[in-house]
Amino acid sequence: MCIRTRAFIQYAFLILLLFGVVIRMRIQIASALASNEPWLWHSVGLAGDALVGSLAALPLLALSRSERSAAFGRALYGSFVAVLCLLHLVRSEAVILFGSAVRAEDFNAGPVLVTIQRSMRGYSGVLLISSSAALAIGLWVAGAAARTRDRAWATVPRLAGIALLATISSLIPWKIHRIESARTPILALVDVIRDMGLATEASWSPSTRPPSQITAARAMTGAASAREFLSDHYPLAHRPRPQSHRSRGASPYVRPNVVFFAIESLRIEEVGVYGSKLAGITPNLDRLAAEGIRVERVYSPGTYSPAAELGLWYGLYPIPGRMLLTESPQTPLTGLPEILRQAGWRAFLWISSTDQTFFKRERFYKPRGFVMIDGNDFPQSDPRVNWGVSDRALARRAVTAINSLQEPFAAMVLTVNNHHPYQLPSDAGPRVRGLPAERRGYATFPGTEQVFGMHTSQMIQTIHYSDQALGDFITMARAQPWFERTIFVITGDHGIAVAPLGEQVLTIHRLSELRHRVPLVIYSPLLRGGRVVRGPGSHVDMLPTLLALAGVDMPRAGAGTDLLSEIVDPDRPVFAWSEHERMLTIATVGSVYHCTLPARGLPTSGALPDEILIDPEADPVGRRNLCAERPRELERFRRLARTYADTYAQMVLAGRSGLPPGWQSSGN
Repeated sequence: MCIRTRAFIQYAFLILLLFGVVIRMRIQIASALASNEPWLWHSVGLAGDALVGSLAALPLLALSRSERSAAFGRALYGSFVAVLCLLHLVRSEAVILFGSAVRAEDFNAGPVLVTIQRSMRGYSGVLLISSSAALAIGLWVAGAAARTRDRAWATVPRLAGIALLATISSLIPWKIHRIESARTPILALVDVIRDMGLATEASWSPSTRPPSQITAARAMTGAASAREFLSDHYPLAHRPRPQSHRSRGASPYVRPNVVFFAIESLRIEEVGVYGSKLAGITPNLDRLAAEGIRVERVYSPGTYSPAAELGLWYGLYPIPGRMLLTESPQTPLTGLPEILRQAGWRAFLWISSTDQTFFKRERFYKPRGFVMIDGNDFPQSDPRVNWGVSDRALARRAVTAINSLQEPFAAMVLTVNNHHPYQLPSDAGPRVRGLPAERRGYATFPGTEQVFGMHTSQMIQTIHYSDQALGDFITMARAQPWFERTIFVITGDHGIAVAPLGEQVLTIHRLSELRHRVPLVIYSPLLRGGRVVRGPGSHVDMLPTLLALAGVDMPRAGAGTDLLSEIVDPDRPVFAWSEHERMLTIATVGSVYHCTLPARGLPTSGALPDEILIDPEADPVGRRNLCAERPRELERFRRLARTYADTYAQMVLAGRSGLPPGWQSSGN
């Protein structure tokens, strides 16, 4: 066996291990939620690198019997190490961006290559090129050093022993905090493929569950006994409770227009009226909140835009492991589009500055009668960033598009600029000044503004820019005749796991808050403003709230409740699902519960994985787990979690989440 080949493989193997150590150090420093068991975390991740590196080397060593085959083996192994290291780098960017390892569900977000392309900026190319150059130099040095070696420890038996030990380590079900983010890329890909297969195997057939069981989904609505339910086959279908004129709006004679203005990745940490540490980031939203109705505790149903869209239009939570808009657009649903159209609303609009096909939205919205406008319909002269046309150009185009709609109408405006890599378009106004200079975990190149790591300062600037676009939209809308008859709902589609300035995220609860706590403001000349609703609330509450404000008494479905009702269940649960960690959050007035839902095999009784019970008032950071101190409350949350993961998902996929057939003929 060629000594030179053995020596080269041992050097390249060590380069792979060293690169993995450096990458994991970067994740540990820059990730929003690093592992609190760093040594074990690093060790298990390093074992994965050793497993992959040794298994790849074994056949090459075994086949290196001639100089020609040995040269081919060296080239092949060097290429393998280089590609694996670069995959390590790309994966670390995703882990830092999302705050967690990439899951099978993340691949439902759209074309993966498009996602990578649009998320890259100048620094990403610099990082990739510099890492590639460093790897090339390292492997060249390894090749040169291998020529002078007369012995090498890399033999088939030794590498087989390393592979065996690493395999045993990888098979052990380690209970290490955030262990999934330490996985080597190939093993992480195996996990994703396995989860995709489990999701396919677990796909549910409507005929397997009788109606008497799916009625358990009513527990997710809170005060279920107070609702007049219409059918056990459609458990969420109900008639609204009588509402006073005061809770509906200013005039019972106006059929108001509805406009959702959803801002990409806007969470409460940077919003002034929600207690931002820095003033002046969102002056327009702050002003609308003061003049309108602000909901204090609001949770986004998911961590992708389609989850917010499903919640706002249809009053439904996302389904674990399945993106309904993308994967099952034909699922029968009953929401605002169907109910408002039956009540006389004439036009429905979806407009965004990105591509409507990214989440395959056109397959969902167009059959439901929506006019769709995306970035492809904007003039080429409009300012653009990686993810699409600028938000301020979107604001102008949205007002123009709405002017062409017949009243009453319903519209959704989706911004996109507050998205990684947080680029400011050329039409940006004045920036936020006086941001503190945080250096820990950051590295910069001369002449660049981009910060490696958490990107907090850049995100604050794009939030401020999106707020400028909101201000433009409202200013232009005020000049239109439809403004006085319109209800505006301004919210974030979801949060983001980017650490706030001056903070290192240390707990699962805090990470969930960053992902799901979003602002929600209802503003209209028709409504009395200056009100604050405590919550907790969710996007799913907009369906009953808006129907009540519009004076529509028709039957409806959905998991939400009218936030402005005079009768609100004080202990109703609000659900939030994070695809990234498979973490379910359930919030009530006095508690927040978190657990992990495995891809398969949810325990039918007893404890659920990674349970945490928090008192959000007494312990906003979430350092104290109250599971042992509140057993009755804990058991209730467990039942709700199982209902959400099993019964609710089955009901929605079976087309049983809406109203029964023939509901249109029943009228009011």
